Amino acid sequence: MAHSWSATTTINRPIDQLFAFLAGGTNDTKFSPRVQEIKKLTDGPPGVGTVYSSAVKDAGLKSSREFKLTEFEQPTKIGWTELRRTRSPFPDDGYDLEPAGDGATSSNQGLLEYRHGDSNPGFRRERAAS
Repeated sequence: MAHSWSATTTINRPIDQLFAFLAGGTNDTKFSPRVQEIKKLTDGPPGVGTVYSSAVKDAGLKSSREFKLTEFEQPTKIGWTELRRTRSPFPDDGYDLEPAGDGATSSNQGLLEYRHGDSNPGFRRERAAS
């Protein structure tokens, strides 16, 4: 059984500023209470191949994550994949950005699937078709 979800958030900043804020990769603690800590592990500016580690708290459980940027298209897409295959709700995720008046939107969507015999639901994020 699967249930779809989608979310769009409008930010009162131009798309270039939103992209720069998100592309820095270490600002997640400023807008996501689940992210306890995040740091960049590779040298150089952010881009495809950049690796980050983070400590997150989901449903009261703390875990460590390590992920690599897989998409980096200024100013519209930032995507990543988990390198450690823990029980991450979203092993492949990202931001799809669009201009919206004087601001910008960030959108994503996915499926919540129950895997037979598993007490925990599985999640799959699907990028919107471009």
